[in-house]
Amino acid sequence: MADLVLRGQGLKNYMSVICAMEQNLYRQKAAVAQVENRIAALSNPYVAPAPRAPKKADRKFGGGICMLIGGISALFSAISFLGGGGIFAGIFYGLIALWLLSTGSDIDTQNKKIDENNSREQAYYKNALNAHDKNVKNAAAQKQMAQILRRRLSEMQAKVRDMERDLERAYSCNVIYPSYRNLVAVTSFYDYLQSNRCSSLEGHEGAYNLYNMESRLDKIITRLDRIGSQLESIKGNQYMLYTTLKESNRQLDVLNGAAWAMNDRLSALSANAAVTNAQLEKLSYNAELIKFNTDQTRQEVTLRNRMDGILNFNTYR
Repeated sequence: MADLVLRGQGLKNYMSVICAMEQNLYRQKAAVAQVENRIAALSNPYVAPAPRAPKKADRKFGGGICMLIGGISALFSAISFLGGGGIFAGIFYGLIALWLLSTGSDIDTQNKKIDENNSREQAYYKNALNAHDKNVKNAAAQKQMAQILRRRLSEMQAKVRDMERDLERAYSCNVIYPSYRNLVAVTSFYDYLQSNRCSSLEGHEGAYNLYNMESRLDKIITRLDRIGSQLESIKGNQYMLYTTLKESNRQLDVLNGAAWAMNDRLSALSANAAVTNAQLEKLSYNAELIKFNTDQTRQEVTLRNRMDGILNFNTYR
């Protein structure tokens, strides 16, 4: 495309559209990155190894026998005392009876504890096995969901390529110097032109010079990765960039909220039965991604048509 030199309202119109196109592309790429991360998480869910069945502790032997022999010994002791068998024989049988009955009682108490512990271990194992089964089903549902999201991702990536082609064509008329063809620069130029701080891009009082000067003086941040938590700090000097990032964060928050809801819903669906693709397609995250991409497409087509109108008008004047 032939080079264009735009001034006045023509430059403002061009900058307004190119700025919106960069904003749209930024939002699309941010959403793509989020979906890629979500797919990565869903594709590799952690499932702990299946629990091992507990080894059943053996009951102690001899409690009943001790109680039986102890009872017999107590009987002999009583007979000895009452039947004239002798006091020493009665005491002897009595002591044996006490020891055997005490031992039998201890063994019986220990066996009750062993039985209770075995029951607890078995109940814990059953619960752990049920939880593991749910995790396995949930992991399968997550992988199934990842496949559906890959289709959404493919659509969104295709839209990124469309937007990049539109921008490349819009930039090809060389209204903006190549090193300034990025979101931060064009949003700053838009602010300068709309506030009448500049009326052109070139020259001593042009947008290029002002942008470079404010960058050197750290009045503006020229790298997106440096903004992070400092978003509010750019509101005064980089308002258009601020609104772009603010709106992008808002839309990503909506998608994030739908993603968390999706995780809860996946757990609920997979807990009862096999999950179908039809059920997964209806989940809010998938629906929000479709809506997002549809809105982005509508905006992309509108901006492309507006840019075509600007380029055609200024090319054939």
